[in-house]
Amino acid sequence: MQTVAIVGVGLIGGSFGLALRKAGFKGEIFGVSSEKAIADAMRCGAIDCGLPLAAAAAKADLVYLAQPIGRIMDSLRRLDALANRLRHPREILAAHRHTVLLLDHRLIAALPHLLRESQKRLDAAAYRLTHPGAEIVGRRNAVGLLAQRLAAPLPPRLREGRLRVENFAARLEAVSYAAVLARGFALVTNAKGVPVASAAQVSPGAALTIKFSDGDVAVKAAPVQGSLPL
Repeated sequence: MQTVAIVGVGLIGGSFGLALRKAGFKGEIFGVSSEKAIADAMRCGAIDCGLPLAAAAAKADLVYLAQPIGRIMDSLRRLDALANRLRHPREILAAHRHTVLLLDHRLIAALPHLLRESQKRLDAAAYRLTHPGAEIVGRRNAVGLLAQRLAAPLPPRLREGRLRVENFAARLEAVSYAAVLARGFALVTNAKGVPVASAAQVSPGAALTIKFSDGDVAVKAAPVQGSLPL
């Protein structure tokens, strides 16, 4: 049992709701009564909310009548009227069974059509696909064509360009300081690697590096000796 409806939440009905809570009932308790009685019962925790009789009866697993005898008879008549309007469970089951049978009949009738449509889509997709053998042959032909282009002689413009690049490379090699060093010259740099262009830039005792074509030599500048008088 998950829901209880108490019709009449006065002293008796409210006491019944509190007793349910004290006994450990965890479900919902609906109250059917006047607005003031509903508010008082909710405030003391006897019910969770107030509902009309029809709504409470439809939701509740148990309906507890806590009214004067005259009101109880009236509530019973109203509940009987509500019950008469309800469909019998057999009617509900029969309606659902009819719906299931109808859906089953539609599915059986539609299944062949669905299979045919699926087969058509598969055939159309297969028609658009290329056979693997034909795909491999096409790729092999493309690779062969590229190989022929690579093996062909260079066009005249490419040959001329390569000659110009080789000429520029030879000129750069001729004017590079490495080629100058190979002819017997040397490059002098200070401790920071800056080239020294004249003797006036050298202080006595300064660390210098002399770069030859085959390697570097570290030296230290000696003081300038004064000339002897004649």
